[in-house]
Amino acid sequence: MNFIKLLESIKFKIERSSNIKEIKRKLVISGILSAFIVSAFLVSALTDLHSKSFENINESINIKVCDESKISNLNLSGEDLKNNRTVLDAIKLSDIEFKNYYICNHRLDEHLHDNMNILIKKTVEFRVQDSDKYSICIMPNNINVSQALELLEIELSEHDIINCELTDNVSDHNNIVINRVTFDELTYCEPVKYTTVTRKDYTLDYGSEKIISEGASGEREVSVKRKLIDGEVVSTEELSSKILTPAKERIVLIGAKRDVNRKSEPKITSPDQQVKKILTGKATAYSKSGCVMRPGGKIITSTGTVPIEGVTAAVDPSQIPYGSKIRVRTIDGYYDKVLTAQDTGAAMRSGRAMIDIYMDSEQDCRNFGVRTVEVSVLG
Repeated sequence: MNFIKLLESIKFKIERSSNIKEIKRKLVISGILSAFIVSAFLVSALTDLHSKSFENINESINIKVCDESKISNLNLSGEDLKNNRTVLDAIKLSDIEFKNYYICNHRLDEHLHDNMNILIKKTVEFRVQDSDKYSICIMPNNINVSQALELLEIELSEHDIINCELTDNVSDHNNIVINRVTFDELTYCEPVKYTTVTRKDYTLDYGSEKIISEGASGEREVSVKRKLIDGEVVSTEELSSKILTPAKERIVLIGAKRDVNRKSEPKITSPDQQVKKILTGKATAYSKSGCVMRPGGKIITSTGTVPIEGVTAAVDPSQIPYGSKIRVRTIDGYYDKVLTAQDTGAAMRSGRAMIDIYMDSEQDCRNFGVRTVEVSVLG
């Protein structure tokens, strides 16, 4: 009523005024006052509506609070509702202890409303190492590793390696390690080593050498597939290769000319001493310390004979049968004798040496060292 009377008063005064400017000024003032009064009415109406609505809500609300072992149904009204407005208040009324490592499906400061369900879950803290990235995670303790990785938006490929089963509970692992496995293909060039070819030359002195062609490495192109774990190469598979530049052989002439004053070679006179085959390889020497010793101090060979210098040689019996007569001649002319295959040893079986010559003296063995020999197996 006061508002209507105020508007009529303003209207009456405007009608009595003959000054146009004065009329405009009073109209502006009238509009401002009207807006202010309307706003006041609206605020008053909304406040009254909120008050009535709040009173209706306060009549009674039902809240359910659940954790992993307990369900509490709360009915709040009157003073209880007035004094307990938030989710945290409802949890306390349920006699549930909410610890720092618990989580809730509502904010703790969220206001309560009717038929509200409040869920509380315990959590577990664990570390996830994804290649070189580390993160500390807190999640509900009843989810498995696969669900945890999904929540963390971590995807695994079929080749990736993880230190646990995806179906394991996260509470069973405080450190989940993921190794990323990738594959790539690489093409590169590499040198091709040259080989050395030796040829006998009877115009050169025995044991001397002459290089007639220096070797040169070639080049080939190789394509490979690599397996990498966390960026480190762990295996390589060759896919293809092609020669770009062939390697050049190194050719060496080996002198075979004999000195007429040198001791003559052992002669092969009997028919059963014809050469069956000729082998070339490394030779070493051994003495009593390399033989099998029987009780009483008796030294024997693998065939049960007593080793004798100038007679006994150790061989690989799969190449040279026991009992065979063999002519052993060093390329440098240092040694040339006909021996008998009576013994064997690890060096021969492994291929490190083709023959081992028995000598009585340790010093003679050291002087012989390792030499290249030509072995003729006699009939």
